[in-house]
Amino acid sequence: MHAILHDLRLAGTAPSTDFNLLVNQTTQLVSALARLRQYALAQSGPITLDIMCHGFESHNDFVHQRTVLDGIGGGGLQLCRENLRHLNVQHFGELDSVVSTITVYACSAAETAPGYEGTSRDGQRLFQEMAHYTNARIRAADATQWYWRRRRAIVAGGVIDFAGWDGNLYEFSPDGTVMMVESHALGAPR
Repeated sequence: MHAILHDLRLAGTAPSTDFNLLVNQTTQLVSALARLRQYALAQSGPITLDIMCHGFESHNDFVHQRTVLDGIGGGGLQLCRENLRHLNVQHFGELDSVVSTITVYACSAAETAPGYEGTSRDGQRLFQEMAHYTNARIRAADATQWYWRRRRAIVAGGVIDFAGWDGNLYEFSPDGTVMMVESHALGAPR
């Protein structure tokens, strides 16, 4: 079975699947994760989960004391009221062993720019921790992800379609292993 956790601040409508959980800036992260756990436990085995939201990027390079044209990511996810950061990723332990794979569709989520290793903007470490707490494989990319919204007469706003990855796609295993599984040229809006 498959579920999508969609933060509505990412414009568009999530694709139809077995279970769509819509959240926003008023939804508590622990409540959303509890609902996903409840859904997963009602299934015959572990589910797969897509997370669709914005990733935090900044044009301020604090390590090198400069402003950069391309944003530096790895600062967490705009997910629920609290957002997802290093300081609250342990809440994903609610999904321990009920989710097999989590795919994160968010800009620069897995980026760790030079000099940011071990900081609050270390996207690789964030997803290593998520994999540890969930006992699941996590997939996330290190570049801005472009998407478009397919229009359907019955869906206002259009259905979100990422149509492919930009940058490097990483897979994070519960044992701490990080592997780049795909590499793509940086794209432009599709």
